[in-house]
Amino acid sequence: MAETAVATARAVRFESDQADSERRRIARELHDSVAQTLTEMCIELENMRRTEPAALDLDAALGDLQRSARSAVRAMRDILFEEREPDLGQVDVIAELRRMALLFEARTNIPVLVVGTAAWPRMLDTGTAGEILAIVEAALANVRFHSDATGVRIRLQTANAGLALAIADDGTSANRSIAGVRPGLGMLGMGERAALIGGELSARPLEPRGFEVRLTVPRVSR
Repeated sequence: MAETAVATARAVRFESDQADSERRRIARELHDSVAQTLTEMCIELENMRRTEPAALDLDAALGDLQRSARSAVRAMRDILFEEREPDLGQVDVIAELRRMALLFEARTNIPVLVVGTAAWPRMLDTGTAGEILAIVEAALANVRFHSDATGVRIRLQTANAGLALAIADDGTSANRSIAGVRPGLGMLGMGERAALIGGELSARPLEPRGFEVRLTVPRVSR
């Protein structure tokens, strides 16, 4: 009887842990994809509201909003109905970082410089690369929505027995999480993503101005 009770308690605890893990995953994905897209749509709508009617290209603006809405719907479907099978492929993480930098600059007019690429292996497994790129995307979203930065630098480095990536900007550090301050969902999500690949995440204000998010991960063979 006692053994059965213990086994039942362990099973219940395991199921509860699994449910909590799935809720955190969904929260991360919603924040990093759907919520960011909806925030961008709000900004676009506010810009439309402030634009003189004669200067507004309504057809183009509505087209952008429609594409954003479709992107949010696709992301929601992917999150809710995704079948997460192991993916043994590899991703050219350097090319993806450069693509993200160009896309961010096109959307925000904030230039992003990617440096130190020779320090990293070019190809990483899909799981590791996906979490790293999601962290960079979330950090860039923080720059866009929570700072008045005029430039961003993504620096790739080696660190002890691992790899390091730092996203630094020259904006204000107000409204952004730093050590000793309760982090928002974005920083929590980045930290959880780092932990999933055995890494660590830190954030700090820069002097005299700016903010840095730093990720370290175990070294991956070339």
